[in-house]
Amino acid sequence: MEFADGKILAEIKDGVGRITFNQPEKRNAMSVAMWDGMGQALDVFAADASVRCVVLTGAGDKAFVSGADISQFDKIRSDADAQKEYGRRTAGGRLKLATYAKPVIAGLALPCPAISAWPRKAANSVFRPPSLALPMALTW
Repeated sequence: MEFADGKILAEIKDGVGRITFNQPEKRNAMSVAMWDGMGQALDVFAADASVRCVVLTGAGDKAFVSGADISQFDKIRSDADAQKEYGRRTAGGRLKLATYAKPVIAGLALPCPAISAWPRKAANSVFRPPSLALPMALTW
């Protein structure tokens, strides 16, 4: 399955729904369309009883997701109303991810500086979004 003009890829295999952020030329930076597409893919997986968990991955070998696609900001955040709409659309995707009923796993390729301390901290680790503003961060 493809969403967001192919920038979100989704598949189901052996009970696992996989979402791939597919914009490696921009280090998988999230456009508004990608937030919408991720939400659509999550809806498909939620409706499929065979999907037991979801794995999020990034295409390429440079980044999982580097953040927002700021190349769109001139057009989609050009004034106060546009900024509100951007916030509404991206918040919808973040909320869906944060409240998703099935387990969601970030499939990070190592080495990853964000989890380089993982072996030392694993016993005390809580991996969760620190807030809805940063839904893909790891904290411990």
